[in-house]
Amino acid sequence: MVPRSVFATLVLLVFAASVAPTASAQSDGERGATKAYWQTRYTTLLDRAEHLRATVAEQTELYADANRRNYRRGQKRHIHRVAAEEARDELAEVERELSTLPDEARRQGALPGWFYEVEEDRSAIVRNPALAPEPDDRDEARNPRFVEPAEEGLGDAAAARR
Repeated sequence: MVPRSVFATLVLLVFAASVAPTASAQSDGERGATKAYWQTRYTTLLDRAEHLRATVAEQTELYADANRRNYRRGQKRHIHRVAAEEARDELAEVERELSTLPDEARRQGALPGWFYEVEEDRSAIVRNPALAPEPDDRDEARNPRFVEPAEEGLGDAAAARR
């Protein structure tokens, strides 16, 4: 006959083994959501900084053009100067947030590799611009034969073609 302590230990081990995969699955789901949150936040900040740099360059160039033309006494050139200054201030704020983001993320459980993945994706897009998503990517003008049909509206004929 098996002693009670061995039987109790065996029951505890079986119970712990059955509970452990559930806990890790939940943590994987939570970790995926956390990863998506931090990567989205980092990507948004990088995109915003890139946009602001372009705005500063554009407004500075427009201000310089206005100084060379007949706008010297008008408001036209000051509008560009003010826009460039506002963009510079906002860019400084975004860059400050970008510099503190990795530390903040690590304190809240994010892994540093998550940010490297975003940077790798961005560098792949720079190397191959065709990978970049188009802002107005619609299928309206495309050949319907080469467009993936929506799963809801598949009829028998559409399903047969697939």
